Amino acid sequence: MRYFFHLRESGTYVADEEGLDLPSLKAARLAATASARCVIAGDAMAGKVPLRAMIEVDDETGARVLDLPFRDAVVIDG
Repeated sequence: MRYFFHLRESGTYVADEEGLDLPSLKAARLAATASARCVIAGDAMAGKVPLRAMIEVDDETGARVLDLPFRDAVVIDG
């Protein structure tokens, strides 16, 4: 199944036009988590952490199958 990973952050929406072929929703959740962590890591280097951002995952039929808030992709320790 093909999954599309759209980014929503501070009023900005970036649509994933290509998507990824993955075997399951669990695999899509893992990919969304990895993507969120990548964005967080890059933004942290610039001094900000976009915990209100989210990745919205749609399947190939266009159905929303997952909303992953960035705050759910990390553990804040401290």
